[in-house]
Amino acid sequence: MASGQLQINELTIILNEHFHWNKARMNCFVGMLIALMTVGTVNLTQLALFFPVGH
Repeated sequence: MASGQLQINELTIILNEHFHWNKARMNCFVGMLIALMTVGTVNLTQLALFFPVGH
């Protein structure tokens, strides 16, 4: 497993301890958090570019 995916999984586990959301909602939230940290903005068009296709 790639290091980035491992970090995403760890973040998901940590957040799931606080927010007891279903998997789809948690994956979406984690994706938005990572995209936001990567691009450093709240422009949703730019955030959408970092979402993996089909997930």
